[in-house]
Amino acid sequence: MTRAWAVLALLLTLAIAGCGDADPGSSASGDLEVHGAWVEPSPTGKGPAGGFLTLMNRSDRAWVLVGASSPDAGRVELHRSWIEGGIARMAPVATARVEPGEHFAFEPGGYHLMIFDAPALASASGLSLRLEFENGEVREVEATLGSAGGHAAGQGDHSAH
Repeated sequence: MTRAWAVLALLLTLAIAGCGDADPGSSASGDLEVHGAWVEPSPTGKGPAGGFLTLMNRSDRAWVLVGASSPDAGRVELHRSWIEGGIARMAPVATARVEPGEHFAFEPGGYHLMIFDAPALASASGLSLRLEFENGEVREVEATLGSAGGHAAGQGDHSAH
């Protein structure tokens, strides 16, 4: 009987391990999950691209994103957009803090990644992103190209950055 339970436990463990998130724009590892990563190239293909994703903190401590990079781009910066006095504004930011049990969305019109010097995006199906956190941990994710989560490609022109 004990052997039967051991075999059942092993099979259940293997089945659960195989039920990971099939979303190519997601990375679930430990306390912090990355979901729905996608990249929108500039409409002209010559300016910076916008990167969007959601960070989900499932831990009891804050996670602070301090940087991002990509082997497919010259540089990646954290940015924030907002409307002030009827005028669209944007500026780089040093960090993005995800409080315990909360999520932090990088989305059009708000916080986003600015992806510079990524000429291969025009013919690519996605982009590799490396997210670097204050605690030294890194999350790597494959961002899809164009749209994800109901976002249509072409929602924002990032060529003026």
